[in-house]
Amino acid sequence: MRQTVNQPFISITLVCYNYAHLLHRALDAIGRQTFRDFEVIFVDNGSTDDSMAVARAFFDAHPDVDATLIRNDDADHSNAFGENLAASRARGEYLMFHDADDWMDDDCLEKLAAEARRSDADRVVCAFRDVDDSGRVTQVQAIGAVRSKWYFGMQQGNLFRRSLYEEKGLRTLDSVFLDAIKTFAFNVWAEKVGFVEEPCYNYLVHTDSTSRNKQLHIGMWDTPRKSFAVILDALCETYALCPEAEKPLAQRQIMKLYYSYIYQFLRVAPLKETLASYDRLRAMMEAKQPGYRKNPYVTLSARSGNRFYARLVLWGSVTCERLRLMKPALCVYHAVSKLFYIPV
Repeated sequence: MRQTVNQPFISITLVCYNYAHLLHRALDAIGRQTFRDFEVIFVDNGSTDDSMAVARAFFDAHPDVDATLIRNDDADHSNAFGENLAASRARGEYLMFHDADDWMDDDCLEKLAAEARRSDADRVVCAFRDVDDSGRVTQVQAIGAVRSKWYFGMQQGNLFRRSLYEEKGLRTLDSVFLDAIKTFAFNVWAEKVGFVEEPCYNYLVHTDSTSRNKQLHIGMWDTPRKSFAVILDALCETYALCPEAEKPLAQRQIMKLYYSYIYQFLRVAPLKETLASYDRLRAMMEAKQPGYRKNPYVTLSARSGNRFYARLVLWGSVTCERLRLMKPALCVYHAVSKLFYIPV
């Protein structure tokens, strides 16, 4: 493994916990990148499989790749701890948080770096594909015409200016929505955002993904990393720092995460528990974001987002709450979700 003294342009952090069976694809794609001014910070996050052996074999076979390999033997094996550990060792001008089960197109870094240099961006966002276990592209998370940074809450295929990330003391919070919370916080400080329209990153959506876990509702009230109170507090702390002109758009993103939490966590919970949990979640939202149901950016028009389906889910949810029909809607959702998976 080659170590350089010069600052690389991009630091790729790759945190892996028991993904040895998928790691080859991510690493092989890194090895094929047409843009070469990058480093990889690989963290074996306490894996019990041979993830570290897979990584060592790859980087030994690719001595041209600047790599740092870390074994996390701390008691904390959360993904947040691993990401923070990796970011603390990074030297690049930009950070890319790369999931161990995802993979890049061969020219992904080239496109991201070109846009970063063209726009002098604090954050670069690219379109990416959702891919299922069979390799089928289920949807493309497109950029579209509306380019507010607040409409892009995920970190897949993103670059974050590392100096800004460190200057503001940003860290990954241990939460099931850790990506969204981190990106939301970075948006407050990101003055320039660049966009890459061509999809060049592949996001694996699979059945054992945390967000699709059928047991998510278990412990949702007493497990900190599952707690909506923790998520909402973190988001509202960031929201308070937003310029007044940006607050409606930032609030819209909080609303998206609120409804996403409801649909993901209560997907297969018992119906009685679903309805009682919804009452508690709504009360939290009303206390922290009073008047959220009147947000002017919750419409079906294109100005409120790029994907019609996502706009429809948000608008429909708010409408149900306004008309006090959310509980009947959740009953229908509860029944349908037992038959097939509904992406939200």
